[in-house]
Amino acid sequence: ALGIYSFYGFLKVKSIRLKNFFVIIFTMMLLLDVFKFTDFYLIHYPYQLSEYRQYGWKEIAIFAEEIAPKYNQVIIDPRFGTLGQNIMGVPYLYFLFYSDYNPAQYNSDPKRLIGSSDFSNFKFESINWFGIDHSEKNLYVGSPWSFPSDQITPEQILYQVYYPNGKLALMVIEDEQ
Repeated sequence: ALGIYSFYGFLKVKSIRLKNFFVIIFTMMLLLDVFKFTDFYLIHYPYQLSEYRQYGWKEIAIFAEEIAPKYNQVIIDPRFGTLGQNIMGVPYLYFLFYSDYNPAQYNSDPKRLIGSSDFSNFKFESINWFGIDHSEKNLYVGSPWSFPSDQITPEQILYQVYYPNGKLALMVIEDEQ
């Protein structure tokens, strides 16, 4: 800004035509930049990079909250994204907010002292499908790569959320009983 102001002052002394030309060019560049930013932010960004904005957790939290009482545990994998296990989210915040869980009760829970985000029957940890005891009636929330596709039946898939670009974002799976 200081450089532009100084350059404008220099042109002001030299020639009015040059000054006016500079103002017109600068204004056009500024308007073009605002247009490009608005286009990217409102049109392309939500479509192309929605997974980096934790897209889908709201819908999953609302769905899981409704059916959670029917299950022993709801295990949520905080890792998500289409590229694999490279993005960690904070899904417990969505589950706390959309479940209307009492914040005072959550904050006074002794599990907070050891860094746990678990509350009620919601448990937030990585899903190791083969290391889980599937004899209990549990619900699992995770990315498609959190579950072995050859071990999951279509009847086990209760809910799916897709990113705006059409890629599968999150799944809700129940244990087969």
